[in-house]
Amino acid sequence: MLSLKYLLLYFGLASQILMSQTVVEGSLFFDETKSCRTYKVWLPDDYDSTRTYQTVYCFDGEFLFNILAANIEIYSDPFIGVLPPTILVGVFFDQRNNDMGIEWSEGVLNSRGTAFMNFVEDGLIPAITSRYNVSGYRSVVGHSNSTTFAHFFLEGEKPLFRGFLTLSQFELSTDVLHYTKLKNELKIPVDLVTITGGLDTDYRIGSGEVLEVLLDSIAVSGLSHTHIMLPEANHLTIVPQGIPLGLETLYKSYGERVLVEDVIEIGCLKVQSPIVVVDSIINEKVQKYGVDFSYSVEDLDLLFELFVVTKDSAGVSLATKIYADLLQDSTEYFYEAQCLDMMGAYRSAEVSYLKHLNYSGCIGYWSYIRLVWLYASKLNDELAAIDWCAMGLKKLEDVRFLRELEQLSGRYPKSVQKCIVVLEEYVSEASLATLKLAAQASLAKLYRKAGYEKKALYYERLSR
Repeated sequence: MLSLKYLLLYFGLASQILMSQTVVEGSLFFDETKSCRTYKVWLPDDYDSTRTYQTVYCFDGEFLFNILAANIEIYSDPFIGVLPPTILVGVFFDQRNNDMGIEWSEGVLNSRGTAFMNFVEDGLIPAITSRYNVSGYRSVVGHSNSTTFAHFFLEGEKPLFRGFLTLSQFELSTDVLHYTKLKNELKIPVDLVTITGGLDTDYRIGSGEVLEVLLDSIAVSGLSHTHIMLPEANHLTIVPQGIPLGLETLYKSYGERVLVEDVIEIGCLKVQSPIVVVDSIINEKVQKYGVDFSYSVEDLDLLFELFVVTKDSAGVSLATKIYADLLQDSTEYFYEAQCLDMMGAYRSAEVSYLKHLNYSGCIGYWSYIRLVWLYASKLNDELAAIDWCAMGLKKLEDVRFLRELEQLSGRYPKSVQKCIVVLEEYVSEASLATLKLAAQASLAKLYRKAGYEKKALYYERLSR
């Protein structure tokens, strides 16, 4: 029962996330049964009809749609950057096993199953591509029997789907023939991720392991396959456990981060600028997934780091503009200032920190303290550091500024006197009782450091 509770909780949370997004429902006529089939399309919150999206299709929409939408929403966010901009399409069977039409003993599809495959290829996908701006890169997700059904699409020179994420595999007698034939046919790269639950039924566990061995032995050129075993997953909990891990694995080439050390090692920076290097990395993803050129936060981090390595302060300003366009959260100058600080361009960093304080709507402790440290440690202007620490204390009423003032008072006699003046003024105006007591305790320490024992004792008594 514990696993069932976990499953229901996960799907409940997924449903809540989904409520804030756009879901479009449609139906198509299935000629084989003279009736309609429902499909649903999930669109991201920032959906823009002028942009290009890749698509994830899922069979068993009743079971998989909400949980996939929740994971896609998270993983395609620029801050995460694991998935490209994505649209989800859920296929809802009318009579699930009858529609799929799998003849298990023969390892083939019957006429209804073949007709449903044609329905997906000739009806559903054209309906999506005509309505939404989508690329040719499509993935499909299946669970249990629909995993087997999904694998029937993995055939021919150019399979209908380029990515396959299938959970709880079942071995068919025709698998060897099917995948051996694919070895001679496949002309485009395809990614396949199969997931097996260690607590699933024995024949499904065995099927996942057999498929892994089979694909290793056949070695289909262009087919990249990964088998994942989840020891604690059963036939149902394999879904909430396997979907996020499966998406990460399936889109590994999109979400994988390139490190600064990797770029330096291959010598790119000797012949190319950081912007050219990062743009070429993004373009590889664009070419594979057919989506629009766009930075993720990981790409932006790499660009900033490369500009720091090359000590290109003008380049940092270019990265700042990209940051502002991507995130639109008014903290771009803070990011810029940190990079300039790291490369030793201290006066430029000072200007950027001040811009951040003047223009950003997201001012916090670090907004002030980074500037304080810059003045104190890099620009050797401890009095300016004290001024900005005092400003932060007054604006934010954060006790950490008191500790910082105590440290700043330790280097020069003028610093001690200035910190005392700052704290005396703050104590006279402080509205928070607890912070006022803390400020009085700090004053006691500073007066003792300056040699005023009576004043120190006075503020010690007040702070108790």
